[in-house]
Amino acid sequence: MAERDDIDEFLRVCDSVSRLQVWANANTPEEVALAKRNGAKGIGLARTERMFLGNDRIGVVRAMIMSRDSEERRSYLDRLLPPMQVSDFTEFFRTMEGDASDNKAPRSAPPA
Repeated sequence: MAERDDIDEFLRVCDSVSRLQVWANANTPEEVALAKRNGAKGIGLARTERMFLGNDRIGVVRAMIMSRDSEERRSYLDRLLPPMQVSDFTEFFRTMEGDASDNKAPRSAPPA
């Protein structure tokens, strides 16, 4: 445990003088949490099409693709977008925001 504390302190010192930031690619809330635990300061790319590959979602996507008409397609989209995609992005932001004791992750694009 002391070794981990030493590493954390060393990384805090590095963060205080660093101009370089690591941003992650993440497609799911679980990947965002992993990126943050590994020190990412933000999410640089979220490929939304990959959000729908989970077992609980892919069936809805396939049904939407095979829809017979726009009304049926809209019903599947309504099942995907608001409850799934919006909740994923909400969780992305909650995860990266952290609590008041964390270093706050930037909310804008990485510096040029």
